[in-house]
Amino acid sequence: ISTLARLASGDDTLVSGFVISAQWPQRVLVRAIGPTLAEFGVVDAAANPQLTVFQGSQAIATNEGWGATEEAVTALTDAFDRSGAFRLDSASRDAAVVLMMQPGAYTVQVRNGDARGGSVLLEVYDIP
Repeated sequence: ISTLARLASGDDTLVSGFVISAQWPQRVLVRAIGPTLAEFGVVDAAANPQLTVFQGSQAIATNEGWGATEEAVTALTDAFDRSGAFRLDSASRDAAVVLMMQPGAYTVQVRNGDARGGSVLLEVYDIP
C-alpha cells in the first residue's frame, strides 16, 4: 500500500491498515517518508515522521530516523532493493522497519515528531 497524506499538526496522525492473508509469516517493509519527499518536489514534507505498527492494540514496532546504526542501514537498504522501494539517505529522518509478520490484521500510525504539520508518505511492501 502507499498513502500520501498531509498531517495538519504534531498531534495529527495518519492511520492505515493492512492484512497479511498468506497462510505463513511474511517479511514486510513499512516506511514513513517525510524529508525525502522534498527530493520529489513536495514542498511541505514532514520533517520527522514517527512510525508505529500495531497488531490489535499492541505496538509491535516503532521507528524514527531509520539510519540510526550501520546495521540498520545495511539491513534496510537490502529490504529497499528487494522490494523495489527507492533508497533513502542514511542521515534522513524518514522512518522504516522490516518485520516478519504472522497472518492477520495490522494498523500503522504516523505522526510528525517535531509538532509541525507536513506531508508524509506511508508505504507497506512485501519483501520477496
